Amino acid sequence: MLGTWLNDNAASKYWLVDANTYNTAIKKNDGFAFDEAIPLFKGALFASVQSLSPWLIPYDDEVSQLPEELVSLGIGLASEENPQAVSLHLQSLLIASLDGVETMFRFYDRTVLTKMLATMEQSEINTLLGCISSVAVVEDDRLIVYENNSQHEYVFTPDTWWKIKPHHLAPLYDVASHVHSIERRCWELIPNLLAMLTDVHQTISFAVHKGITRTGSPEEAEKYALIAIADESGTHLSELSQPFHLTFDELKALETIKENQA
Repeated sequence: MLGTWLNDNAASKYWLVDANTYNTAIKKNDGFAFDEAIPLFKGALFASVQSLSPWLIPYDDEVSQLPEELVSLGIGLASEENPQAVSLHLQSLLIASLDGVETMFRFYDRTVLTKMLATMEQSEINTLLGCISSVAVVEDDRLIVYENNSQHEYVFTPDTWWKIKPHHLAPLYDVASHVHSIERRCWELIPNLLAMLTDVHQTISFAVHKGITRTGSPEEAEKYALIAIADESGTHLSELSQPFHLTFDELKALETIKENQA
């Protein structure tokens, strides 16, 4: 599927892969690296994780000889730009802004990219793709292609510029992982309160599920978990202010949720 798209696409084609897929491809290529392959992790920031770098590989005869099931583990890109320009654009996406904080953006993971692209409006897709005219991925045995139909001239931006918005992350949300994260954080900040609970995991899990069901917001679900911990440990909500650095408004929000549950 993806191999056919790469082979048929009229523009210059590129195969974007993570480190594991790249290393597997080298083995399938009789142990030879791909001459034109470009690692995206560069500079001091990525020095310690260079071996985990994703790779941008211009589509050529060597790639076309790889097994289709391997090719489909990567992401297909089409662009009229040269490899250096495409790689620079991709590198500018590695660090994105999330709620004003810089974070790693794993766009080179097709499972992340497909879920996020599905949440975006066409204008967002255009902005994200930049100098890339189209992107193709295989998901659930289907080839999915997103096109860039922007009429504006692409301008390279070297600094952190892409903003990850809450709706981009919604499909990636996993309740079990969130519960685990909350539980781990609470053991760090309020171990004395958790020690008073009969079943910490069950308490937090039940509260998070209730919060998600009622509000649809992971952030709000965390508040439900704090309220449940305070209730079961016989602790006043105000005692959570210091360990969690709660503002007056945040504490009032917790109290309001608790009152509404009564």
